[in-house]
Amino acid sequence: MKLRQIVKQKLALRMMVVAGIVSILVLTTIVTLVIIHLGDTTNTKASDNGMEAGVNSIDLNSGEILSKFEWEQNPVTLATIGPNAISAGKTAKSSPGGRSSSNGLNPGNTGDGANLVLKGTSYFDVDGIDISIDFKRKEPSGFFFVRGESLKFGFNKGYITIQYRVQNEQGNYETISATTDYFIPLDDIYRTFRFIYSPQTGRGEVFVSSIVIWNYEGKRNNKLYWKRAGDITIGKEIDGGGFGIPVLDNLVIRTTGTSMPLSESLLNFIAEPRANEVLLRWSVESDINIDNFIVQRSINGIDFNDIGSLNVSAAQPEEEYMYVDKRPADGITFYRLKQTFIDGKFVTHPVTAVKNNSDPKEIVFDHISPDPFKEKLDVAYYAPDNGKVWLQITDTQGKILCSEFFGANKGKNVHVFTDRQNLPSGTYILNLVFNDKRVKTKIIKG
Repeated sequence: MKLRQIVKQKLALRMMVVAGIVSILVLTTIVTLVIIHLGDTTNTKASDNGMEAGVNSIDLNSGEILSKFEWEQNPVTLATIGPNAISAGKTAKSSPGGRSSSNGLNPGNTGDGANLVLKGTSYFDVDGIDISIDFKRKEPSGFFFVRGESLKFGFNKGYITIQYRVQNEQGNYETISATTDYFIPLDDIYRTFRFIYSPQTGRGEVFVSSIVIWNYEGKRNNKLYWKRAGDITIGKEIDGGGFGIPVLDNLVIRTTGTSMPLSESLLNFIAEPRANEVLLRWSVESDINIDNFIVQRSINGIDFNDIGSLNVSAAQPEEEYMYVDKRPADGITFYRLKQTFIDGKFVTHPVTAVKNNSDPKEIVFDHISPDPFKEKLDVAYYAPDNGKVWLQITDTQGKILCSEFFGANKGKNVHVFTDRQNLPSGTYILNLVFNDKRVKTKIIKG
């Protein structure tokens, strides 16, 4: 009997110790949350010159959006921005299974292909183009974007291919054609495939999920040769393997500016790091026809945001233009200039980069997508260290509407926010808090 009593006493003692440890852990977690909630947070990505330093993954350049399709509803010929399509594949439809749990373009299960056709009017006869689309491969070959023989962007036996024409000095055309080394896996992962041609630099580039996988350096001030080249087809021969599931989503077509008269070309563009600032200096051969310059900044060299503007009248004749970025990103920061002319046309000049500290000391956004969002939002950001992140969605007056708490690793992270509150359509503020420091940006729910 005594032995049994001793064993029972030891078991009871162990249970008390375990209960005490659990209580301490719970109390520590609660205190940590309270401290984060009540901490004196500050803005780490404030706006510059009244321009909000928001983030948008689709902002590959600041050119006009010519066409945008999200395929959230039927018929799939309805555009989000720009002219509607004139036809689509017989069985093409919008259905669940797109990127970020949204709807996407489903070619159907008959093997006919998506084949979304846009009327090839002069509306699309721009000098430079930026095409971006989300895709997961289920078939051997197909095309994301086709316009006659003038531009073909797709894949053959899994390898990405590109073909486009540029105008030469004689008024005829030169064809650039390549099969890249990038093989698209047959899996269920959406990747962003992107082709950009800049008429100012003559450079053509193909990206996969923001990584350059092919580029061609052509002659400067060469525009695309594709006027009256016919209709545009999106998803030609892309049939999803006949599985009857969405495989395409989030098509965006933008301009990249016009070919630039040499008399108005950029002479220099210099970025000089100074303590916690970066001084940007540039000059042009002639500013007679120029209306303004917009300074753009990026942390990855692809996704740029406007941070300030300078009117030509603000500079004295024959003097350099200058702009001070008072909040450069840590590590390597990329800058470029958007030069707008009096007639409304614009050019985007080549990128320059400057190196600051090696690692970010505070949390910073990388990109937010899609924009606008429906039910889910991919929030990509850089954390300065391992730790906990507090996410808030507020209205424009600062009232907290949604709140989440999750772990983050040092470096780049992606968190998928799900709108469980069924927020109405409108503009909101997305906040991330890490180590009592806050970064925020505007988001739009469609």
